Amino acid sequence: MIINNVDLSGYSGIASQLPEADLYITGLIFLFFNICIPLATARTIVAAKRLNKTMLNANSFLKDKNELYRTLFTESNKAKIIVDENLVINLSFG
Repeated sequence: MIINNVDLSGYSGIASQLPEADLYITGLIFLFFNICIPLATARTIVAAKRLNKTMLNANSFLKDKNELYRTLFTESNKAKIIVDENLVINLSFG
């Protein structure tokens, strides 16, 4: 409406159409660059830090499981019985 200079003053009873339009637009640009973009950047940084922490925890868990597997199955030649948290029994002859 501002760009095409549409005049609705006859319907609203307002004599002029957005007399301070440049201030409105300047205010919106100010809000966008000083509030929206910094908040989006901060949220992205927080999400990246959380993802990094999750990946480090997952890598640590996998490293521990790999060491357990290597200790139980590849470096020993005795039979083993392993019971998981669901009480499922696994036998290994290695």
